[in-house]
Amino acid sequence: MILKKNFKKVFNNTRNKIVRIKERMEYPSDLLNFGNNTEKYLRHYHGGLGDALVFSTLPEEFLKQKQLKTYMLKSTKTRNKEIFDLIWGCNPYIAGIKEGPWNAGDNSKFVYKNFFNNTILNMEYLHGLDPINKYPKIYYKPKKIPGLENCIAADLNSVTIKYDQSKLHGILKGLKKDFINQDFLWIEFCTNFQEFEQNNHKNIFCNTIQVKNIFHYCDIINSLYGFISFCSGSSHLSSAIKGDLGRLESICLIDEEVYNYQYKKGIYLFDNINYVKINGCIKNLEN
Repeated sequence: MILKKNFKKVFNNTRNKIVRIKERMEYPSDLLNFGNNTEKYLRHYHGGLGDALVFSTLPEEFLKQKQLKTYMLKSTKTRNKEIFDLIWGCNPYIAGIKEGPWNAGDNSKFVYKNFFNNTILNMEYLHGLDPINKYPKIYYKPKKIPGLENCIAADLNSVTIKYDQSKLHGILKGLKKDFINQDFLWIEFCTNFQEFEQNNHKNIFCNTIQVKNIFHYCDIINSLYGFISFCSGSSHLSSAIKGDLGRLESICLIDEEVYNYQYKKGIYLFDNINYVKINGCIKNLEN
């Protein structure tokens, strides 16, 4: 077992080194940057919205606390371009995009540890900063959309985890009873990952709201009375939009086992989100 574990570790390290060498060769004009440790070169290993938000406060704090400029690595990958545009393109503390030493973010040598039971505080501390921020940040200023101030909208899309829709229906009916004076809306994207159509749940949702792009999505969340989601990038985004002073009632439906694991690890849980623990709703995990 120990030999197998050590082999896997060596294999992964070797693979990661080969990948980074290939990435360097893709940007020959930036090769001289790799000896530069007076600047920060940021990249996140995974490309989801929540994965990017975890590191969203670092560029500002690097500049304010250490007088260090932060560049996004050209090799940074996100699930779609809009995620990059929102989290990094709108961030005024990103000095530019170029390849260099991957010295910020979760590179292959990065070891996550829990000190403060908060992902953002932990990440700042682990990057040599004084931990300041409890919530992720976006620098796009969401607008207010008239007519949504008394609405609760649900985004129940999930890329990796599939949920039992009949059980979710019962949970949503219970939430609707708690907010009898609010209209419930179903958030709809061009591509939905759950087979959960609003038309099948007319006793819960009175209408749909179509998302045009990620910036419009931020506007919607910022305009609502309440927002319902799974523990995903959407929930983390609502934490960033709400911050310390926002009035948004953000509700996250989360499997109790997942909640306990994340609480113990100090990851992806924020105190401005209302976590509703659910049991027996996960159908399967996709590999």
